[in-house]
Amino acid sequence: MPEDNGTNNASGDNGTNDEGRTADDGANDNGNQNENDDTDWKAEARKWENRAKANRTAADELEKLKREGMKPDERALEDAKAAGRAEAQASVGKRLVDAEVKALAAGRKVDVDALLEGLDRSRFLDDDGEPKSKDIEKWLDRVAPKTTGRTTDHGQGARGGGGGTSMNDLIRERMRR
Repeated sequence: MPEDNGTNNASGDNGTNDEGRTADDGANDNGNQNENDDTDWKAEARKWENRAKANRTAADELEKLKREGMKPDERALEDAKAAGRAEAQASVGKRLVDAEVKALAAGRKVDVDALLEGLDRSRFLDDDGEPKSKDIEKWLDRVAPKTTGRTTDHGQGARGGGGGTSMNDLIRERMRR
């Protein structure tokens, strides 16, 4: 019986995968990917985006066929459900836009409640009822630009750390003499 010196793993394949390569064959000494990896990630992304669009089109066609096969009362029920869903999304979406505006306006010198008072929230909602953060941020940049975090010292107000006496103390001391 051969001795088990701890070099073999449970499957007995000595650290190789199905293709006979070890786990670190795909990386060089620096831990980076192998130089032979010539994947065009933009092309891959376009391919998957096209597949998603095709799937969306197929789902829309399927929904259309289902709708055509429905009885009138079933169709009316589905229309009512869709209307309720749209109304709920609009209501929740408006609150989400309010929250997004408040979050993105943090650190800006602006009265957020005054901004929200006359705001048409529907222009910041996408088709799914989700807020469009980039559009909200662009709008906020126009209405209330971000501050740099530096404030101008106009020479007014109390100063910190002066360790000495204040002007009031000096005046009181002079008056006592």
